[in-house]
Amino acid sequence: MIYRRSIPSGRQRVHRVTARLVGIRCHAGCVGRGSCRTRRECRTVGGDAARTARYVARRDPLRHGSAGAALGDTGPRHQRFGWRTQLVGEEWISGPYAALAGVGTLAHSVAKLAAGTSPLAGIKMGTAPRNRVTIPVRPHTAHEAVLLHGFRAEVWLKPGVTAAEAVRNAGLGELNPTTSGGVGLVLGAGNITSIPPLDVLYEIVANNRAVILKLNPSMAGMMSVYLAALEPLVAAKMLRIVQGGAAEGSYLAHHALVDHVHITGSSTTHDVVVWGPAADVVTRKTAGTPLLKKPITSELGGVAPIIILPSRWTKRDLRYQAEHVATMRLHNGGYNCIAGQIVVLSADWPQKAEFLAELGSALERTPARKARYPGSDGRISDAAA
Repeated sequence: MIYRRSIPSGRQRVHRVTARLVGIRCHAGCVGRGSCRTRRECRTVGGDAARTARYVARRDPLRHGSAGAALGDTGPRHQRFGWRTQLVGEEWISGPYAALAGVGTLAHSVAKLAAGTSPLAGIKMGTAPRNRVTIPVRPHTAHEAVLLHGFRAEVWLKPGVTAAEAVRNAGLGELNPTTSGGVGLVLGAGNITSIPPLDVLYEIVANNRAVILKLNPSMAGMMSVYLAALEPLVAAKMLRIVQGGAAEGSYLAHHALVDHVHITGSSTTHDVVVWGPAADVVTRKTAGTPLLKKPITSELGGVAPIIILPSRWTKRDLRYQAEHVATMRLHNGGYNCIAGQIVVLSADWPQKAEFLAELGSALERTPARKARYPGSDGRISDAAA
């Protein structure tokens, strides 16, 4: 069982999870086993996540057996392709690298809070229309500037929220780490291997919740890797990881001891959890009577547009950008909540036909992916009909 308890500061446990994911020893030799007591003693937390990911990538995951490397090894087998293919890079960038980068950033924020400062202290903020404050997300480092060349991201706060309020309130549950948020159920994603552990960590650190993680059936092969990577949280009785399908997920969602539900999946699965059996969904939605009577947060994907701005492009430009569009559509076989679904072009762009030809060529050159989600073949056939 998961104990309903006041959850202590996540600082030590986040650093232990980091060390376990990375699979390297700090100078005290803890490998995330809890022998360290302060961030000063463990050098794995403060290190650059990208450098750590590269370190893990250079190791033999089967011989060394670190959880981070195992995540990179199990992912390709979970996706039905092996190490001797270029597609393995897709799993590394959205699996182990994303998990390590996320945990490293979380550890950085928790360490600042533990030291009595805000994670936003010292960050130069901007402004946006309608009296909004903006907070830069990336690039923050030279590595990110190179990796994401030409791209930047920022968060726009709600209208009227001041920079001082943002700095003061940043930290969520870690501002009052002994106040329990109860028990949260995470209905894990079935597409990207980094999402379930990152959702778990967010629930624990940001919301002070103990967590039940129910794996998507398509992630069943990741069970042992997640247990190894998140062992400090399991040992602390903050986390239980379970398997099951729709029936088990629905049972847990409606269990009296579960206070909050988070789901990453399809709108159909969400509606079954919130509104009940498919036959009752429309009636309940119309009446405004959800079957689920507790808070739920949902990440259900979307139809992301890729907008091509018309210009006078060289042949090399056309090919380069067409490959970008193909990558956005086909990464992870298209099983991405943020996958590009629609290409928006100017109707009178003189190079429109030339670009579309390059895009078709890029899609043809891309190695074929196997449809691994149940029902994928049928949906493809329906779309082509």
